[in-house]
Amino acid sequence: GTRLTTGLVSLLVFDVTSQSPQLTGTYGASPCLASSVHASGTTAVVVEQRPGIVGYDMRVPSLPRMVGLSSLYGPSLSVKQLVVVGTTAYVVTDQYLHMVDVSNAHNLVVLSKYSFDSNSDCISVFVDTNNTAYLLTGTALLMVDVSDPAHPATMRYYDIPENDRFPTFVTVQNGTAYILVGYYMLIVDVGTTPTLL
Repeated sequence: GTRLTTGLVSLLVFDVTSQSPQLTGTYGASPCLASSVHASGTTAVVVEQRPGIVGYDMRVPSLPRMVGLSSLYGPSLSVKQLVVVGTTAYVVTDQYLHMVDVSNAHNLVVLSKYSFDSNSDCISVFVDTNNTAYLLTGTALLMVDVSDPAHPATMRYYDIPENDRFPTFVTVQNGTAYILVGYYMLIVDVGTTPTLL
C-alpha cells in the first residue's frame, strides 16, 4: 500500500507494504507548510497554509502530479484539521470552517466558509452521517447543519464551561460528544438541549 504524509514539501509518498517503509515520491517545488492530507483512489487532497487546498493525481505514486488548486481566504489561515466526508472536505482554520467540493481533484470548489459569532478560534470538527458538523471552538461546541454544504446553518450549541476553555479535539458517537480538554474529557449529550453528562 501507499501512505501519504505532509511536511516542508507539499507531499511525501511512502510504500508501506514492507516492515521498512520507503519514500517513493515527493511533490513540492518550494518549501511550504502542508498540514493535512486525505487520499481516496488515485487522488489526494492536501491542505497547505498557503495557497490553500491542492488536488494531486496519484496514479503513479512515485510521480504525484498537482492537478487542482483552490485558495482558502481568511484573516488568518492556520489550518487545524481536514476531514473529508463523501465528496466534501471540511477544513478547519483559525476562524472558519471551509467546505470544499473535492469530487474532482482537477476542479476543487470552495462551497462556503462558515464563521461563528465568537472571539475564540475554531479547533476541531467531526461530521456525522446525518450531515451535522460538530465544530469545536475555544468556548463552544456548535452543531451545524451541512446537508447543503453551500449553505451551512447553526442548529444549536453547547457553551463550554469557563474552567474548561482549552479544548483540543471533538468526536461524536451515538448522540454523545467527547471533547478532549488537557488530560480529561467533557462528555456532552448533543440532543435537542445539549447537556454535560
